[in-house]
Amino acid sequence: MRLSSIVKSTVFAAAATVLGATAAFAGPWGSGGITTTAEQSYESLVLQNGDKLNGIFNVTQITNATGIPYNYGGGGVYLVGAFTGFTLAGSDPISGGTRLYFTGGALNYYSFASDPFAGGALTSGTPANQAADIATIQGGTLELSLTPESIFNATTCPVAGCTLYIDVFGGLNNFAAASTSTVFLDITGGASAGLFQQDAILNTTSGALADASYQGSANSQQCGAFPAWQVCGTNHATFNVIPEPITVSLFGAGLAGVAAMRRRKAKKA
Repeated sequence: MRLSSIVKSTVFAAAATVLGATAAFAGPWGSGGITTTAEQSYESLVLQNGDKLNGIFNVTQITNATGIPYNYGGGGVYLVGAFTGFTLAGSDPISGGTRLYFTGGALNYYSFASDPFAGGALTSGTPANQAADIATIQGGTLELSLTPESIFNATTCPVAGCTLYIDVFGGLNNFAAASTSTVFLDITGGASAGLFQQDAILNTTSGALADASYQGSANSQQCGAFPAWQVCGTNHATFNVIPEPITVSLFGAGLAGVAAMRRRKAKKA
């Protein structure tokens, strides 16, 4: 084989290896940088102190600076999740509604090889099915587990240990709109945990650094098609995915090989 052919083959082989590694490494979360999810959520209704805000969701899309690495079911992966244990601990009146303060909570992402929401399996029952629906979601492969940080603040969230507040506009059992505060989260485990940069997001209330942030909106008047859950909403999470180090190293190895061959050719000349 001529030297020029060897050089070309080395470059192409390195590039193919890089592209293959990139595709395998990225998965639904993308290949690096700020990554945002778009999620459709189904949630429980909370009315009095001690009630738990629980819910399930599917990740409809993931975006980053380079585009859209994932749509729901893409690559045969159905990325879903559950949030549980946010406990209503207090409330205050606001213009047109009520601000609800929550403590505790957990947020987890799971993956399935088939769609657990197919045919309304998790949304077409009654509120009595909520625990079973959450258990179904939790039966998937745990991709990411997150624990909320405190956002206690005498002005915005005066309940000690507060992790979330929600502004509900209208009655608590029949409202047209609700918006959540930013929830700041720490990654605590899961198969995908190593893909994310830790301490990448500022908790603007406590001054601490978090691994992710989460926000959402909801209503209780447009959920007739999903009777198992009294509240429906859309949420989004923001993470910082670590760029793929294997890409750089493999590409560098390919270039080093090319340089070595050129030196050999020069010596023979």
